[in-house]
Amino acid sequence: MKKILLRNNQFITSENGKHDPANNTDVHRWLIVGVSDTMHRAWFREKMDYADSPDCWSSDGVKPDAEVDVAPSDSCSKCRYDIKGSGDHNSKACKYSIRLAVMLEGDEDHNLYQVILSSASIFGEGSIGKHPYQAYVKHLKKYKLGVTHVVTEVKFDTEHFTPRVLFRPLRAVTEEEYNVLSIARGCSKVKELTKLVVVKNTDLRFSEIVDHV
Repeated sequence: MKKILLRNNQFITSENGKHDPANNTDVHRWLIVGVSDTMHRAWFREKMDYADSPDCWSSDGVKPDAEVDVAPSDSCSKCRYDIKGSGDHNSKACKYSIRLAVMLEGDEDHNLYQVILSSASIFGEGSIGKHPYQAYVKHLKKYKLGVTHVVTEVKFDTEHFTPRVLFRPLRAVTEEEYNVLSIARGCSKVKELTKLVVVKNTDLRFSEIVDHV
């Protein structure tokens, strides 16, 4: 699987866990092909360890997945770990994420990458040219546009107390890009990239499940 990892204020393109540091950059331009239908959640009984799988997770953000062995609650909204203060620095112990399927601007091979956004990059207020993902979607709706209608520039917010990325529309997609996106949206790969997948009892690092930003 091809991924764009968000680490140390750098975009890292990887394939099956391997990457070339020479390709690292602090700015990306994406054609967003797909996004998770729901908000995903994950919770660790002990302190979050990226070498472990979570103890509870939810693909729909409403209830734990059936594969969870022992869930702390049968409802995400009623769970004690969905309350501010249950995690570090007055955060919620249960962490949110969404997954995007994106192409890089100018990639003639039209490679599809998975990007995982955590709550810092999803929620919050935006400003001109600097929007967390949900605020970005709302901003585009004002102009009757969706994320698939524009090329999106993505940068790290180096002034925020929590690592995150911010979005801004760069330009409208071309007719050729729109046709490529239309074909890609119908392929099963997009659903695979935007789906929460947790592999239990393996050495799979949690960064395969939810990234740092």
